[in-house]
Formats: sequence, structure tokens, C-alpha cells
Amino acid sequence: MGKLEKIEKKSRVQDENLTPGGPGRPKGQRNYATIYREALKKIADTQGMTPDELEELMLQSGLKKAIKGDYSFYKDTMDRLHGKSVQPIDLIPDKQSNEKAEEAIASFLNGRHQDKGNTKE
Repeated sequence: MGKLEKIEKKSRVQDENLTPGGPGRPKGQRNYATIYREALKKIADTQGMTPDELEELMLQSGLKKAIKGDYSFYKDTMDRLHGKSVQPIDLIPDKQSNEKAEEAIASFLNGRHQDKGNTKE
């Protein structure tokens, strides 16, 4: 059996071991939004309110805390319900980073890199 055949066979075995619903949230487990809404409904019922009224009060409270500098409740709740905001990253390195990278590559290519604690020359 050739190398490619072994790789293909291994790949098929791995595919056969995958089951619907995994990895990830186990089948039947409720997501955060469902649990959140159910909790709102239970608490709202005990307070004689609707879930929407309770959620509005919670958001007001979270916003008041955010105005004072405590964003934790508001941020965590919004991130879980609506997803985190996109975090752009800068893929264009600055000149100094480029120079360091070029030096490291040149050093490696010239045989001056370290291998297991020994310097090759």
C-alpha cells in the first residue's frame, strides 16, 4: 500500500468517526439565548412583569453601570446574544518589524541559527 493510499484510508476512517452534532454543543442542549429567555420569563412572572419589561430594566441597569465605567454585564450579555464585534487586525507590518524579520531570515540562511542550543557556523 502506497503512502497516498494510507493517507486516503486514514482520512476515510476519521470521516466515518464523525457523528452529527459533535464536536460542539451536545444534541438537545439549549443555547444561551433560549436559557436567557426562559430565565427572564420565570423571574418576570414572580415580579408581575413581562419578560420584555424585565429585560428592559436589566438593560437600563447595565447601561447605567456602563456609563460609570463598568461594562462587564452589558458587554457579556450583548456578546452572548448578538455575537462579538469584529476585531480587525493590522496585517501590514511596520518597517522595524520587516527589518527584524529580514535579519532573522538572513541569519538562518547563512547558517548562524541555533539548533538545540548549539550555534552552527
